[in-house]
Amino acid sequence: MKLIVLNYTIDHPVDIVLGIANICLIIGLMSIYWKSYKHYRTRFSLGLVLFAAFYLSTIYSM
Repeated sequence: MKLIVLNYTIDHPVDIVLGIANICLIIGLMSIYWKSYKHYRTRFSLGLVLFAAFYLSTIYSM
């Protein structure tokens, strides 16, 4: 199935839906990690926040 949006042909709309779900999941995890970091002040939680932010930035650059 092809979908045409703003003169771009999208061959697999399911990929877009899964990508958006993936981004929402990462943002949700980042908020949980940040709350954990603020409460416990552990470096592990801060590392998870930084990793999720890096991963999210690589998704946006694609």
